[in-house]
Amino acid sequence: MKANRRFRIVGIILLVLGILAIGAGSILLPGLIVFGVFCLIGSYFSFGIIEVEEKYCLVIQRFGKFNRIAQPGLRIVFPVIEKVKVKLFTALQPYDLRTTEKEPLTEIDFKDGSARLTKPVTVYFTIRDPFRAVYTVRNYADWINDNIFPLVTRYLGLLRIREAHDEGLGKGNLFVLIKDAEQYFKKKQREIQEALLALEQEIQNKPRLRHRYSGELNLYKTELRRIDDVLSTLAALKRDSDQVLEKAKEHGLEITEVLLVDYDLPEQIKRAREKPLIAMREREAAEEEARKEAILRIAPIEQTTGAFVDLGWPEREARERAFEIDMSESLAEKGALSAGWPFVVREAASIAEKVWGRKKEEPIFEIIEGILNVLKKEKGGEKE
Repeated sequence: MKANRRFRIVGIILLVLGILAIGAGSILLPGLIVFGVFCLIGSYFSFGIIEVEEKYCLVIQRFGKFNRIAQPGLRIVFPVIEKVKVKLFTALQPYDLRTTEKEPLTEIDFKDGSARLTKPVTVYFTIRDPFRAVYTVRNYADWINDNIFPLVTRYLGLLRIREAHDEGLGKGNLFVLIKDAEQYFKKKQREIQEALLALEQEIQNKPRLRHRYSGELNLYKTELRRIDDVLSTLAALKRDSDQVLEKAKEHGLEITEVLLVDYDLPEQIKRAREKPLIAMREREAAEEEARKEAILRIAPIEQTTGAFVDLGWPEREARERAFEIDMSESLAEKGALSAGWPFVVREAASIAEKVWGRKKEEPIFEIIEGILNVLKKEKGGEKE
């Protein structure tokens, strides 16, 4: 024990004093008595008195059998007949789970792939009964590993990577996660059952659509079967975890938490997960571009519609004519829209009113169309 060094130093000093006193004992008898006393005191200071640190305890055996638990403070261990079997840390402590090869558990197999843990799975426990922790199991750390490891691998093996990573069912305290996962899959089961019922009702009302919905119907049924299996396994896991916790108490251990941390997904999974995000961003960009183009295209059509309405056209017919003009007209260059049409229509109507005496309230599209044809020919002549 590290704390016994000073006592051993004291014992060595006393033994040296006893050796020096033997010289006096060769002349005087009291020297022998002093030597014996010094040797006795020194031996006890060297081997008999032990300081036990806070949050630790000692399991002490006498003649090879358990005798007592030494709590923190100064304690006496009689030399020869007693020995310290083991020194235990009694506060909350971590233990990293290991595989059968005694390597840290760093890779997990999920339902649809595997992923590496950013940190090992850690069990937090406390030794409540040192006697049971030492004498009822060969090695309490191995017992924890052998009983908790299967629970972790069975639970995570039920989940898909998305459920563990995105839905948070694979990060946190294992005992809490089992309960949360049960609630999550029950909710998902209800949602799929409702969707399946609605789909079957739709097929019943429209039997000719059965072939169209057959794929979706099979997906719902397959997922329901998987959820039933998951819920059944979760119920078994809950029972097994409760039994492990009770068994741990029988061995003097209190397991507080089994902590699962985040995962580092493989590159191929990352790329596969990024594809929908990239596609969504491209779709949003295309929709925004289409929206801007629609605004640019509709604006002049609205202006042309307004010009025809001013000439007395009903709004519906005016809008149809505006669309026809916008679709067929080739006055604008590539990429340009019919922004100049309102001016052309109004000018043509004004000329028609002055020359032919037509009123704006009368439909004069035929006259306007004739004037526009002339304008088109002139425009074509200028280009030539």
